[in-house]
Amino acid sequence: MFTNEKEDFSVAGNGNYDTTKTNLMLGSAGLAKPVNIARSPKNVEPDFGGNMDVDELTKFLESNFDCKLVILTITDNNNGGLPVSIKNMRETHEICRKFKVPLYFDACRFAENAAFIKRSETEFQKSSIRKIVKTMFKYCDGGYISAKKDGISNMGAVFFTRQTHLVDDIKARLVAVDGFYHYGGLCGRDLEAMTTGFLEAMDEKYLDYRLWEVEYLAEGLKKHGIPIVEPVGGHAVYINISRLFPDRLKFKLPGATFVIELFKRAGIRAMEFGSIMGAKLDPVTFEVLELPQRELVRLAIPRRVYTKSHLDYVIEACADVASSSRTLKGYKIVSVPENCRWANFRLAVFE
Repeated sequence: MFTNEKEDFSVAGNGNYDTTKTNLMLGSAGLAKPVNIARSPKNVEPDFGGNMDVDELTKFLESNFDCKLVILTITDNNNGGLPVSIKNMRETHEICRKFKVPLYFDACRFAENAAFIKRSETEFQKSSIRKIVKTMFKYCDGGYISAKKDGISNMGAVFFTRQTHLVDDIKARLVAVDGFYHYGGLCGRDLEAMTTGFLEAMDEKYLDYRLWEVEYLAEGLKKHGIPIVEPVGGHAVYINISRLFPDRLKFKLPGATFVIELFKRAGIRAMEFGSIMGAKLDPVTFEVLELPQRELVRLAIPRRVYTKSHLDYVIEACADVASSSRTLKGYKIVSVPENCRWANFRLAVFE
């Protein structure tokens, strides 16, 4: 995983998020090539749409001897926040052991994933969330968690590994970036908040309400005829903008158009998962040349913030923007960086 040799290598995943790809490409000594393993519907359990396609992973590892790492994102943020089953974690881990490639979890939403397992995986329906979480983490060689997600904290993250030969190198790198490994640049108050947050995130009543919020928001949008990605996951609802907006906006950033209009009208912040993040652009003019596979807008729900009345407001605001879809002009990109494009760009309105 860590190397001082300037070599290219690939990193496979069930849905490596854009920030993950950027960190892999910018943070390694060599050139990392993140690869999302394509899903085959026949291999995906109905209730676990975030699962790694184990057949495709096997084929990939058989033909890509440069693969240094496999990342399993739980839940899969790139795919509607859908969960991964323990059965799939176990199978993925076995394949990685066979090919001697470490398996790491992107476990930012580990508690939400555990809640889905308790709901839908027969073997664990009578298990506590804590027991499910302990079982999940048996099947990885390491991983990382952003405490802003299932740590219910304002700041912080955790990195963990069973690859003991990497520990000294990791500690040395951490000192140069954030501080000593036992606090990582965080103050005592943040460390205590993280500890409490990780425990509270596994509370079953909290998780029941958390998943209910997403389901309620999804049903409300559907009642207004707004197309969404289904099934819904544990932290967000994804609006299918390709089906909502007319064809004339196809190359005019329809996802960004919806996001901007929603903020202007209602002060609601959403995120585009579409052309800005994934389209093929002209390197000089930034004109959209080739559309991404999907044009989505993510409505992620903050933890312990929204009540039912807040969600009703979000639903009505989205319906208001959707009703105006035929009158909106769309946008064009003025400037955008090569990596992590969604985080730093400038737009102009089409006249």
